[in-house]
Amino acid sequence: MGAAMENLWLTTVELGMGIQFVSFPMEAPHQWQRIVDMLRVPDDLELMAVYRLGYLPERTHRPAIDWSSRERKRPSQFVFRETCDVPQEGWDNDVRPGSA
Repeated sequence: MGAAMENLWLTTVELGMGIQFVSFPMEAPHQWQRIVDMLRVPDDLELMAVYRLGYLPERTHRPAIDWSSRERKRPSQFVFRETCDVPQEGWDNDVRPGSA
């Protein structure tokens, strides 16, 4: 699914559109069935994620990503070695010039 979403994302941007992730099922489990019903997803398909797409207004520039956000999760919270008991080490450090 990741490769498919990457292709969709890249194509959307190439067409001059914007794309934004909205939700995964585990983020809103109490609302997920409501979303499935609203979108009338057939029983033979499973909704894996929700994104919104649209055209950007003219003269609108895409905002820069705020890499300094305090809400941003550290890679060690999601990347592990062998099992989830062993987080990846060394990836949490900001090595960009001027970040220290």
